[in-house]
Amino acid sequence: MSSTHQLTSSMISSSSSTFLAPSLLNLRARNACLPMAKRVNTCNCVATPQEKIEYKTNVSRNQNMSKLQAGYLFPEIARRRSAHLLKYPDAQIISLGIGDTTEPIPEVITSAMAKKAHELSTIEGYSGYGAEQGAKPLRAALAKTYYSGLGIGEDDIFVSDGAKCDISRLQVMFGSNVTVAVQDPSYPAYVDSSVIMGQTGQYNTDVQKYGNIEYMRCTPENGFFPDLSTVGRTDIIFFCSPNNPTGAAATREQLTQLVQFAKKNGSIIVYDSAYAMYMSDDNPRSIFEIPGAEEVAMETASFSKYAGFTGVRLGWTVIPKQLLYSDGFPVAKDFNRIVCTCFNGASNISQAGALACLTPEGLEAMQKVVGFYKENTNIIIDTFTSLGYDVYGGKNAPYVWVHFPNQSSWDVFAEILEKTHVVTTPGSGFGPGGEGFVRVSAFEASLTLTMELRPLGNTGLKVSAVGFGASPLGSHYSPVAEDDAIAAVREAFRHGVNFFDTSPYYGGTVSEKVLGKALKALQVPRSDYIVATKCGRYKEGFDFSAERVIKSVEESLKNLHLDYVDILHCHDIEFCSLDQNLKEEGKIRFIGITGLPFNVFTYVLDRVPPRTIDVILSYCHYSINDSTLLDMLPYFKSKGVGVITASPLSMGLFTEQGPPEWHPASPEIKSACKFAVAHCKSKGKKITKLALQYSLANKAISSVLVGMGSVSEVEENVTAFTELEGLGMDQETLSEIEAILEPIKNLTWPSGIDHM
Repeated sequence: MSSTHQLTSSMISSSSSTFLAPSLLNLRARNACLPMAKRVNTCNCVATPQEKIEYKTNVSRNQNMSKLQAGYLFPEIARRRSAHLLKYPDAQIISLGIGDTTEPIPEVITSAMAKKAHELSTIEGYSGYGAEQGAKPLRAALAKTYYSGLGIGEDDIFVSDGAKCDISRLQVMFGSNVTVAVQDPSYPAYVDSSVIMGQTGQYNTDVQKYGNIEYMRCTPENGFFPDLSTVGRTDIIFFCSPNNPTGAAATREQLTQLVQFAKKNGSIIVYDSAYAMYMSDDNPRSIFEIPGAEEVAMETASFSKYAGFTGVRLGWTVIPKQLLYSDGFPVAKDFNRIVCTCFNGASNISQAGALACLTPEGLEAMQKVVGFYKENTNIIIDTFTSLGYDVYGGKNAPYVWVHFPNQSSWDVFAEILEKTHVVTTPGSGFGPGGEGFVRVSAFEASLTLTMELRPLGNTGLKVSAVGFGASPLGSHYSPVAEDDAIAAVREAFRHGVNFFDTSPYYGGTVSEKVLGKALKALQVPRSDYIVATKCGRYKEGFDFSAERVIKSVEESLKNLHLDYVDILHCHDIEFCSLDQNLKEEGKIRFIGITGLPFNVFTYVLDRVPPRTIDVILSYCHYSINDSTLLDMLPYFKSKGVGVITASPLSMGLFTEQGPPEWHPASPEIKSACKFAVAHCKSKGKKITKLALQYSLANKAISSVLVGMGSVSEVEENVTAFTELEGLGMDQETLSEIEAILEPIKNLTWPSGIDHM
């Protein structure tokens, strides 16, 4: 699940669009007013005619095709995405537009498909065309799993290559003489297929509607359920719940109204339940939970968004025997004829996968996939809500519907893409009722990867702004259970933290061993994370000899289950004579030095050849009470070294429990910091968050190492970063704290050996 990513905010005045700067779900505020993007009109989905036509046939074009006013929504978004990449070739695009899944199909399902595929290579297992309506065992399993007790049997179910394909087949079956109603906004395939079939009149650009279609307005004010008293009678009613794009799920009472409305008017409901498995509350998953629905409704569904079958293609349509035309002829019989004429049945390999989906193991695996995307929706909701937007959907669907009042949906789409490299979907693409909204899809590899990556000097590495300090994994200061430690690493990686720092000194190699176990459990490419460890200091004492350093590297590699470490930190210049051999052997990539006094760094960097030292790790010198590192940054840049800082809390000075007894700071420093902590607490503020944000705010510092030993600590630190990027620091409280700390500003304490 590597990926993500970004959706940062640009706080903008209410008269212009507000949004996001490079990186979703950092939601990074630029605190700047961005100009309104020029409105970009959609382009027609028509190939540009050649200037010189040498030959043309005598076949007339289907005039219904010419009614289609614009490029189909999602190809148009793809076109703009491609154009954006031409403009910004190095941009990391985050696709939250088209609803295509990203999580791998669960193995229990792919194994069944692989087995079926292999059977086709055997005489005993080969089969050709299957039943047009679908394999009987699969239809029986669908009826039992999703329609038990609802009066739906296997003979009512038609297995297909996807719900979207079935919608088009249904339109062919209904013909061109029917009238149609759609939710507004709604999935564009309903309207476009109606236009292609000739069911509609011409397009009215003034109201952005087709004639002969009933647009059922769904707004926040009516709970995204239409006022049926204002809806005219139509033959067909397309209705999707949970809805795409609004994410709204109709209640039992609302669906009862819909069924009664259809009965009163003699209409047929085409109920799209593609997202039913995302439901979190007691609202109906199927229209057939409503009494009488079997007489007026059919239902389409799909495994696309449950099991990742967007490329495999497997769906189904339910048409009850009780559903009859006005002349009493069963609708299901006509659909069976359509299927037999236009379709030879779903792939037997896909059907084997679908049958595996419906086993207890398959259902559990699909629920995990759904749960993953629902985590993404929660992040999207929290992000936009924190920025002050009205947000809808997400609870029962993988889509979040965000309101941008008095703004063009395409303008908002364009600005988000331009400023953040994030693709959304303009609401107006779903109908006139979607103007002023954008749909944000949860179908992304992981929106919990929110961390900014910063370049590390001249190494070519990009490290996460928040680095994972692994000393707690060795119970260096207090006990940390191994399971908690491993969970913390996993959670940090999910949030985009890719830089992990440890040492054989932490817990007497325990930190290295636990970190190694946790990284191995991630099962991701080695290039997806960066590991730094140290040499020279061990539980038994200091030893910077060449022999011990070489041995230390070998031990660390074994503890970490790695073939190489990215950065090896050392305090002593003797190391400089060793680094080339270790680099040549491929066991370390870059060399760093660490320490508290700055003369450690200047002493080494002024005496070694250029590019010998790649990184410095400074601690306690870029925190609220001590920012002396700031004056050294130009020097380090001139030497071409990357800068990492650690201990933004000054080794516990900025915690409510206070520093450990051994802390070397003077009583004066401790007293001032204690007063600052108390002041924050009196205001209901957390000084730990403020202190971390202070260190993170300077982007000349590649990474800020923070000790983490639990999932909650990871979440707290990542939240501090995302809030900094989205909302900025609490400048008022920061100023008050700086005033308190002014008497001890930049005072430090003695440490180590004076190298000068």
